[in-house]
Amino acid sequence: MFLEKELLRRRMLKIRDGIPKDIREVKSGIIKKRLFSLDRFKKSKAVMFYVSFGSEVETWKMMRDCLMLRKKVIVPYINGMSRALVPVQIGGLEELREGRWGIFQPERKRNFPLKDIDLVVVPGIAFDRKFFRIGFGKGYYDAFLKKTGCTKVGLCYESQITGWIDAERHDISMDMLITEKRIYRGVERC
Repeated sequence: MFLEKELLRRRMLKIRDGIPKDIREVKSGIIKKRLFSLDRFKKSKAVMFYVSFGSEVETWKMMRDCLMLRKKVIVPYINGMSRALVPVQIGGLEELREGRWGIFQPERKRNFPLKDIDLVVVPGIAFDRKFFRIGFGKGYYDAFLKKTGCTKVGLCYESQITGWIDAERHDISMDMLITEKRIYRGVERC
């Protein structure tokens, strides 16, 4: 099972990395519009975003615009000691500094209460039709998402959706996926 996931991870990363930067920017803009159009998003007071890097769906403009809408913007801080993803509120993008694995994270830690997060925007290398995801395999997001009952939204390009991921007991599914083509909705918890 591990080998299967690793092969899928490599294949899907190659596909995602192969999308030209200008096309990724256009697709990210469409995905942003879809996210911001959701009633669930509009009603959210506190939104947690991943801080995009590499070929991921871009979230920097999303975070900036959320701050302009006076929403609380939460981002992950990776605690290397406990190997945990900690939600931290930021007041501006200038508070982010390059951290572990080249991923930007908050410079100062202001832990944000899990119960107050309304919506979590989740990254992934691949997603399937049952809304399970493959990330980089570290398990940070699954462990974090297990603790929160808020709406979980996966952002990806349409080419990142695959037929089936061999989900394990610890894997957490999304409530919805947003691509440049459409919004996929799971069980209507949103």
